[in-house]
Amino acid sequence: MITIESSNKSTNIPNLKKLRLIAIDDVLEIVEPIGDDWSIPLTGIVCKAGVTLIDVKFGYKMASFSEDMQTTPNGISYVQRVEAIIPKDCPQVVTGINFLQNRKFLGLIKDGNGRWRILGTKKQPLRVTGNVLSIGDNARTLALSTEIKQQGYFYGSIRDDALLSKYFNQSFTISFI
Repeated sequence: MITIESSNKSTNIPNLKKLRLIAIDDVLEIVEPIGDDWSIPLTGIVCKAGVTLIDVKFGYKMASFSEDMQTTPNGISYVQRVEAIIPKDCPQVVTGINFLQNRKFLGLIKDGNGRWRILGTKKQPLRVTGNVLSIGDNARTLALSTEIKQQGYFYGSIRDDALLSKYFNQSFTISFI
């Protein structure tokens, strides 16, 4: 018998806390997980020197992530999608979204339980796939998605400050809050 059980015995907290993007051209390699825990170590994403990490900020409970399995003639794939509701439509919001459009990214998300996941791959990067303005709510919904061959990896068990300080240039932020 196989038992599927959460390794974290604490309360399950929904929603996303953070979304970070790395231009796919700056990613040199993503190593495969070692063993069967479906996570890669902090050093598992190898980037060019001085790479910029884009921090996409959003309000509390204003972002979500899904990873839907689908069956195609080529086999099973997974559609990863992250959406963020961006309130208060204004020129800065449009400029930030326009900067992201027509670019390819590797995504890093932090869920409510503090676990980081990798979105996209070198061959199947994330792209902006939605930019919907709802005038009634005076908000935009920004969506990034990709279709990959397997479920996304977890990104080790790292502290947020380790991700922010050691490996990346923090010169660019898009704040939607």
